[in-house]
Amino acid sequence: MAEEVFKSNDTDYIRITLVLHTSFDRFGEDTVDQILSWGGPVSLAISFAPGHCPTSADVIRLYSKIQKYRNLFPTLRRFLSVNFVFFGPNVSCNKIGNYENSTRVSECGIKNVEFEYPINTVRNAARKTARTKFIVMADSDHYFSKDFEKKILPLAKRLLRKNSKIVLVYRIFEVEKTAKRPETKADLYELYKNGSAREFHKNFFNHHKIPGQLAWFLQPEINGSTAIQMYQPYLDSRWEPQFVSTKSIPFHDESFYYPIKDNTVLRWEMCRAGYVFGIVHDVFMFHLGYKSPKSEKRIAELRGKMASRAKKSLISFNKRMDRLFPKTKNTCPSFKIPL
Repeated sequence: MAEEVFKSNDTDYIRITLVLHTSFDRFGEDTVDQILSWGGPVSLAISFAPGHCPTSADVIRLYSKIQKYRNLFPTLRRFLSVNFVFFGPNVSCNKIGNYENSTRVSECGIKNVEFEYPINTVRNAARKTARTKFIVMADSDHYFSKDFEKKILPLAKRLLRKNSKIVLVYRIFEVEKTAKRPETKADLYELYKNGSAREFHKNFFNHHKIPGQLAWFLQPEINGSTAIQMYQPYLDSRWEPQFVSTKSIPFHDESFYYPIKDNTVLRWEMCRAGYVFGIVHDVFMFHLGYKSPKSEKRIAELRGKMASRAKKSLISFNKRMDRLFPKTKNTCPSFKIPL
C-alpha cells in the first residue's frame, strides 16, 4: 500500500521530475542533499519493512523528520512529493494521512525478518505521483551535471512528443568521494584523466558502457542546451541506459526483486516495445564513491538467494513480451539471468 504523505506545491507541467526511492532507515541528510542539488520537481517513495504500519513509531518519526526538512528548505515544500510504501498484513491497521496529529503509536507486530526487497513496487509508487510530462529516474547518491534539466528540457520538448518512442540517454560515471563534484563535462574530463572518475561500475559489470566516449568528452559543449550525439540500438541485454523520457513509458516489472535485473528489465521491455535510445551530448550523471569488493560480495550472496525467484520472473516476463510485442522477438537480444 502506498500513500502520498507530502505533496509538492509546484504546478508547472513542462518540467522533468526526478523519481527517487529509498528505505525508511536510509533517509537523511544525503537524500536531502541529492534532492536539493536537483533543484526541480522530485517524487520520492520511501519503503518500510513488513510489519510497519502508519502508526509505527518509525513511521511517525520519519514523518516528523521530513516535516522539519521541509520547514528548513523552501525548495522541498515547493518541489518534493513523498510517498510512504508499506508491505505485509498490518498495513491497514490505521487510516493513512494523520501523521502530524497522531498520538497513537504501535509497533504493528514488527519483526526482524530478512526482507526480499520489492524495489520495483517502490519505484513505481514514486512514478505514479510525478506530475510533470517528463521524468528521470535515479538511485541514492546519484547526482547530475549543472543545469541538467535546463539543458536537456528543450531537446525533450522537441523530440519527446505525444506517442514518441524516443528516450534521451545520458552517460553515467562514478567519482571518488574525496574529489570535487564535477559540474561540467570539462570538470568531469579532468577527473577522468587523473583517475578520479570512471564509467559507472566499469570494474564490476560495465553495463553502462556507451560507445563514443572520447568523442563525447572532446566535443565542445553547447551553451544552454544539448543535442543527440548518436542513436544506439539495444543489442546487448546487459545494457542499462539511464534516460529522460515521458512519463508514459512502461512501469518496472514488479516481479523482479533487488538485486537481479530489477532495473534492466525496464530496458528490456522498452526494446520489445520499440523504443529508440538517443545518446545526448554534455549532460551526465555521477555516483559518489566506488563500489567496494566487500559490497559486491554481499550483493553476490544476495543474488544467489534470489536466483530462483529471478528465473521464474524471467520466464513470465518473456511470455508477456511475446504476447504483447511478437514483432520484436527477433530484433531484441535474448534476455538472460546470468548467475
